[in-house]
Amino acid sequence: MASFFSIIVPASQVEVTRQALQDLTGTILNCCPEAATVLVSAQLGLTLLDDQGEVLDLSDFPTDLAEQTALFFGYGHYVLPRRGRGGCEVRSAYASKRSPPDS
Repeated sequence: MASFFSIIVPASQVEVTRQALQDLTGTILNCCPEAATVLVSAQLGLTLLDDQGEVLDLSDFPTDLAEQTALFFGYGHYVLPRRGRGGCEVRSAYASKRSPPDS
């Protein structure tokens, strides 16, 4: 699985969101060290995959952390960033530099 989503936030929130991503990734890996990818369904269901794309058992995964993870990422497929490999990125939303049209 080579594709993954980016987390898009207003430019003023990029750094704080990057830190939140790093913190949440650390918390997820403390609970489930094999986790490599987060999948969030349209209904905010959470699935974690290992490096081989196998579904991990979440029966012991804290429900509050599952909810926090699903709400943080939102719908999509996100590779957890780890040392030595890339992962999902935090990017600023596009802001047009053009003036709005006159009304």
